[in-house]
Amino acid sequence: YLDVATLTDFRVELNGSQWGFIPIFLPEFGPKAAAAVGPTRKLMSILMLHDVIVWPKWANTEEVYRGLAMLRGFGITSAEFVPYYAEEPLAVTGAANLHVSGYRNATRSLLIVANLGREPVRDSLCLVDSQAARFESWPERQLEPSEGACMMVEVEAGSYAMYVATP
Repeated sequence: YLDVATLTDFRVELNGSQWGFIPIFLPEFGPKAAAAVGPTRKLMSILMLHDVIVWPKWANTEEVYRGLAMLRGFGITSAEFVPYYAEEPLAVTGAANLHVSGYRNATRSLLIVANLGREPVRDSLCLVDSQAARFESWPERQLEPSEGACMMVEVEAGSYAMYVATP
């Protein structure tokens, strides 16, 4: 999808906050691509960065449901979505192809770190409004090594990773 549309295109076309509708994306993968995990995982990376749900037709449904289960497990229905392009995002990285959106509730944040590039990326992920934080992989809930409000992340090309950060 990023070969024919930019992230700005996704933001403009799928952001329903101005109009009030719920943005739903209908994939158009052919049968071979829909059966594969990779194309759907990259699509989920893009859509989760923009808080857009997907109609799982013509995509790998197991991969769609895996991503949605991770979001539901955090409890996104009672959390505020903060996109990567917000004036004050939840977290930032120094890599051009790593984008971070997420959901924030009263005590913690779910960070969605998406690598939209064609190469794996290893870079520092830092919370914006905190001096120190505890990071856990999501949904595994394994404590991640960190220094202050930063940790190192590795994300495969066309994929995403999720972390829960507690300031």
